[in-house]
Amino acid sequence: MNDFEGLKGLMPDFEINLLSLRQSAIEERFPLSMTWELTPYCNFSCPMCYVHLTPEMARKKGTMLTADQWLELGRQFSEMGLLLVNLTGGEPLTRPDFWEIYEGLCRMGIFVAVFTNGYIVDEKVVERFKEMPPRFVKVSVYGGCNETYEKMCGVKNGFTRVCHALDLLKEAGIPISLTSTIVKENQDDLPLIVQMAKEKDITIQTTDTVMTTARGAASDPANSRLENTRVQKMTLEDLKKYRHEPVASMLEECGSYGRAASITWHGHLQLCNFFEHEYVQVSSPINAEELWKQFFAVTDAIRKPPECADCPDAEFCHVCPGALASASGYADRLSPDVCVDAALAHKRYNELMAAEAAEAAEAAESAEDAGTCRE
Repeated sequence: MNDFEGLKGLMPDFEINLLSLRQSAIEERFPLSMTWELTPYCNFSCPMCYVHLTPEMARKKGTMLTADQWLELGRQFSEMGLLLVNLTGGEPLTRPDFWEIYEGLCRMGIFVAVFTNGYIVDEKVVERFKEMPPRFVKVSVYGGCNETYEKMCGVKNGFTRVCHALDLLKEAGIPISLTSTIVKENQDDLPLIVQMAKEKDITIQTTDTVMTTARGAASDPANSRLENTRVQKMTLEDLKKYRHEPVASMLEECGSYGRAASITWHGHLQLCNFFEHEYVQVSSPINAEELWKQFFAVTDAIRKPPECADCPDAEFCHVCPGALASASGYADRLSPDVCVDAALAHKRYNELMAAEAAEAAEAAESAEDAGTCRE
């Protein structure tokens, strides 16, 4: 029995123990999980994508890692503790050598998840997944009808094809989750998207958070972003939980730090997908231990922007270094839009606290008046 067959039966126990594994990875600083961005190319052209490049743009930025390089990274990092790899892109299934990479990782005993738009997930793809099942397949949903898919992604019959892919995956017993980024182009489809997920009994996570790309992608995410209403919907109880002691380091706000990392299509080992300048370049011959050592030297050097030192909204700031890197290109440089949430949250907190105090004072005054009347 090969490593892959043996690990399949352990998957439920592995999921149960994942949190303790994460803590161990943080304490011991070993690479428990990674996201691998296999390609900047995609069969969709979504307006908010921070990755998608044209061939001309990609040539200016670097060269895609080969299948042999990806598999050598998998082999060496697995010896250091790597158990989880998320394969993403662009659209990872558009790589001609996708199955070589995917199946090679599975044979190493690594749990592999695939992030896809689902458009080219057909019977043949699902049959390959059945032979070596992924940990899960995460499908991005971009609309609730074919018309929206054509407007947003530039493809015909997108919704029909994605729904068919979901049915095939479910029938094959492949674990699925859905994600949907809500922007101006598809906001009217949100009820349809949620209804589809409900009818198919598949968990869906929706978000209206759109990062401003600093990576030169062929898109304009900021123009598609919805007006931020998240803070305005928060209750006083929400805001009390949201408030925190100002952090000494932005890495305290990072859920990946110490146990995870990303590798881009052109071999940038970095803390997450949004970094542009804080990275270690993967090159041959590959030495994963040295890469991991250099990676921590780079990330440990990240400091808070100096403007944060006396920020009046620090208690409401949850900006991670990835968000800063996305907005400005650097993890230690501010961009004006990243401070907006904290300022809005602080302002709303003060307004709700004042309203609560006024209501309490009014109630106390009414009680006092009632007591006077009884006397």
